[in-house]
Amino acid sequence: MAGKKFQFSLASVLRLRSHESNRARRRLTHAIETRKAQEAKLAEVETRLAEANLTAPLTGTAGPLAFRRFAAYRTHLQRVRDRERRALTQKRMDEANARTALIERRRAEETLQTLHDEERARHLREISESEIAFLDEQALLGHFRKLRSTDS
Repeated sequence: MAGKKFQFSLASVLRLRSHESNRARRRLTHAIETRKAQEAKLAEVETRLAEANLTAPLTGTAGPLAFRRFAAYRTHLQRVRDRERRALTQKRMDEANARTALIERRRAEETLQTLHDEERARHLREISESEIAFLDEQALLGHFRKLRSTDS
């Protein structure tokens, strides 16, 4: 005996929460990728700065102009490194914010999913109980018919 089909009253809200969770997950993935790219840029700048420090113009072969150029280049690399560090710090904060947003979205979705599961279980239990009650009633009616037919 088929009962009434289960329909969750907040299904549209659950779909919306699921969509928001997926969007937050994509944002977190993007934030992680941009942070990793920023870390690579910073590592590349630090490597260039370390190489520049190792290849400083030698005292005997270079003039004052070469030293000034080297100092300007090194200063430029230090500024770029500092800018990349600040950008990396910002990317890490963006990633942390995206992670927090994902946790909040997932919590809201999981709450609704739990409610959905509980309502579905209750619905199935009610259908099962009504089917059992119907079968019990049919069995009792059959039994009473049998008794009446034997009494006559």
